[in-house]
Amino acid sequence: MQEMVYEDSRWVSRLKSMGVWNEGEARKRFEEVLRKKREMVRIRAEEDNKRIGIGVGVGVGGGGGAANTGTGGMRKTSTTLFDAGEEELRQQRRSAEIALQSARGLADGFETLSISAQGHMSLPPPPRTRTPMQDPEALLNVFAEVKSIRGSARHEYGKIYAALGPFYYDLARSRSHVDPVLFRVYRTPEQQAQMLAHLQVFSQSDWAQGWRQREERLVTMTGIFETAVLREFEQGYEVWDIDGPLETQEKDFFAKVKAVIARVFEPHVDLYLSEELDYFKRLAESEVRDWETKLSAQDASKESFYMGNVNRVADKKDFMSSFKKVVMMPVNVLPTMSPFGATKPVIAPQAGNRSSLQVLSASQSPITSRPTTPSLPPGAISVPLPSEAPTDELAAKAALMASRLEGIRSLFSIEVALDLTHSAKASIERAALFVRLGGQTGEEAREQCEAIFVVLLQILGTRHVKTGFDKAVDHLSKYNPREISEHQQGVVVPLMTFLELVNVGDLISQMIDVFYEQQLATTKLADRNDFLDPAVKAKKKFEQMLDERVAAGLNKGIDVLMDEVEYICGTTQLPTDYNPPDFDANGTNPDIDIGPTTTAEQVVALVESHTKMLTGSTDKTMLDVFNQEVGLRLFAAVCKHLKRQRISTSGAIKLISDMNLYFVYIKTLRNADLLEYFKALRELSQIYLISPGHAKEMATVIADGDRFGGIFRAEEVYEFAERRADWYTVKKDVERAMYGIGCEVM
Repeated sequence: MQEMVYEDSRWVSRLKSMGVWNEGEARKRFEEVLRKKREMVRIRAEEDNKRIGIGVGVGVGGGGGAANTGTGGMRKTSTTLFDAGEEELRQQRRSAEIALQSARGLADGFETLSISAQGHMSLPPPPRTRTPMQDPEALLNVFAEVKSIRGSARHEYGKIYAALGPFYYDLARSRSHVDPVLFRVYRTPEQQAQMLAHLQVFSQSDWAQGWRQREERLVTMTGIFETAVLREFEQGYEVWDIDGPLETQEKDFFAKVKAVIARVFEPHVDLYLSEELDYFKRLAESEVRDWETKLSAQDASKESFYMGNVNRVADKKDFMSSFKKVVMMPVNVLPTMSPFGATKPVIAPQAGNRSSLQVLSASQSPITSRPTTPSLPPGAISVPLPSEAPTDELAAKAALMASRLEGIRSLFSIEVALDLTHSAKASIERAALFVRLGGQTGEEAREQCEAIFVVLLQILGTRHVKTGFDKAVDHLSKYNPREISEHQQGVVVPLMTFLELVNVGDLISQMIDVFYEQQLATTKLADRNDFLDPAVKAKKKFEQMLDERVAAGLNKGIDVLMDEVEYICGTTQLPTDYNPPDFDANGTNPDIDIGPTTTAEQVVALVESHTKMLTGSTDKTMLDVFNQEVGLRLFAAVCKHLKRQRISTSGAIKLISDMNLYFVYIKTLRNADLLEYFKALRELSQIYLISPGHAKEMATVIADGDRFGGIFRAEEVYEFAERRADWYTVKKDVERAMYGIGCEVM
């Protein structure tokens, strides 16, 4: 990894991508360094030869007083092993050479390492780099100072990165044109344009992950800058503006300008703010009123469709009975026949003033005279009408109730809430502009922003959401599963639609939270920590209203769910489930299925599917309360159902399987208190498994209060024991064992 970082070619390629690397200059510098190095090597070799002092002498005839040895006349010279003076000079030359290499700046591509006192190699101290903010003027010439030196490409790129990197990444993180620090460091358009041009060149060397997004952000900011400069030039050209900013000698110029603007707007701000609030209130009320009108029209259309034929039949019967009483009285003693076949055309004109007795041709359909279903806004769910309306009054009312229950999910709309929040956002942003004026005017503008938010919660909460929940609870309270002709397997349609409505209400509540945080809390228009703040109070009141409506609806929903459970138990539980015959039609004993009954499986699937719908849409406290209430009501419904059954010893196996199924489901709710009830119910089912010959043991089980954990008293267990198919056979023995009936005192 270190070799990759210090590899010079990697940094040369980055400099080439920016167009600041000159290969000719780099080659020239490199050759100059090599020439100096060869010269140093040659000089060092000559000095070493002189220091050694090796020579050859020719001594024929000998002169100079030197001694001749050998036949060849060779002269021996002395060799110096160590010369202190020469060694000192060599060390000085070596130090000068090291200093020269350091000054060259790693021209040969290697970096000199020094040995520290601890024996570790240490790098020379890095060169000092200036921060971009210390001398911003010098950064405008950063590319002019780049040198093409082989071995120093990393150092040169580091200087460019230190100068332009902070501006580049700050601009990439900016969300708007006012965020980049570049436009605050450089104030003149010329400097800003020059730095943006440098950043565009620098972006060519950005090869890291996310380079495309950073380059697009740079291009976007450059486009915004060019557009602003062009607009400034056009405006200045049109008004013949002077070159440069307006000069002033006063230090409080901006304060005076702000005071003048405040005096100009002050007489009109109060009127504008009140009109802004009234405008938003009218707009929100109109939006909710249109929604309510369309819902009312749809309900009226459905009622007219379902009850139309019923009203016609009733009106016709009333008219015919009155006609018979008045016209047919003299001849009502005659045999029954139809003497009025020719008078039928006369009846229609007499009833021409009644809308229910209009004369229709054979090609006309009675449905065409009814109003059509109104169109709802996007997102609203319109229940399709059947092709033919029922003619029976009971069937018509049942169909109308089913249609209303299916339409619960459209009682309030997420689109209406979204439109209201958008309108409130626009009004608050317009009013918040005057908060900058400060003083009394700014405080009044801030209070008006809070007032707009309060009106939003009042109209959205009271007029829209609360009304929708009230209608949903009213529809749920009128639900009767025995009046519904079609039942979906494992689903209570009205409760499912109400739970969907709860999810919509929870989504609207989350929208209000986000709106409050972004539009009021973040902009300091409201203090979230001030419990007396009007916006905080209105928000808490809205959340409290939503919780109350959801709780009321869930209470009714539990009633509806338990009604459906009782309906399933009453219609699907066969008498032979818990009391099977000993022999079938062929006189053989049939095989006994030890699994749970279909009724128990349907009940568990029904309750489980509806309890899971609330997961994630309400808080954990409300979910635990709902599950506990459902469990207790299910326990009561199962006990009530058992008291209507006849249970034999052979049928007790299926009963025990059903109780085990209920126990396993309740165990998934993770409620220890609720689990005790179904544990007692599971123990209770054991009394039906005791054979008639063990009446004494049966009495012991009935009287054992600890066995049922205090859930059932002995009298209640006795009532359940009375549902045994052989109770009248074992009753006498059980009562004798429990109460001592029939015993004699000795």
